Amino acid sequence: MLLVAENYQTGFDEPLLHTTYVDRRLAGIQAVQTLSRLNRIHLLKEDTFVLDFVNERDEIRQAFKTYYECAEIGVL
Repeated sequence: MLLVAENYQTGFDEPLLHTTYVDRRLAGIQAVQTLSRLNRIHLLKEDTFVLDFVNERDEIRQAFKTYYECAEIGVL
């Protein structure tokens, strides 16, 4: 388990990170950097999960579309 603050958004790499709980507003590059921490490859990791208590799905999608042509968000 990792408990982190804003410094986790840049420069920190934990390939086995699986789940992120978001409890504050994220926008723009801050949203992309924070949620992209899950996008690390590791042989023991098959998937990832984000539990976001604050942000709207469309706002997060818009933040990613600035950097990616196709940004998809799945729903359970």
